[in-house]
Amino acid sequence: MQQHINQTRLENTLKFEHAHPEIMLRFSCEEQRNAIFGHVSTLVALVFLQQLGSSF
Repeated sequence: MQQHINQTRLENTLKFEHAHPEIMLRFSCEEQRNAIFGHVSTLVALVFLQQLGSSF
């Protein structure tokens, strides 16, 4: 059971490691954090954030 949990965590970490640079290149910031910092997101970013799996 623990091995399965560790494997799932590793897979999630790898997904993040691949997605993060793509998001940074596309938007020049971490769009999922804009609201926390009081930044305004573009319409394109808001549409992106509505997609399944766009946020970590």
